[in-house]
Amino acid sequence: MKAAPEYQEGFPEILRVSPFEKAVEEARDHAAEGDVVTLSPACAAFDQFKNFMERGKTFKAIVNSWQE
Repeated sequence: MKAAPEYQEGFPEILRVSPFEKAVEEARDHAAEGDVVTLSPACAAFDQFKNFMERGKTFKAIVNSWQE
């Protein structure tokens, strides 16, 4: 991302966060109303999840557990 010719420092903002739940919370906390958050892990999470489907289900469970 940073090597792209169009990249400007901080736009988009790049965060490195662990564990997974904290990453999802950081995305929520950095978003403004109406924003769309895309979670794009930089590498596979085989140490945390069996596969991408399990990771997706975990993501949905975290988001769905928040009070509106």
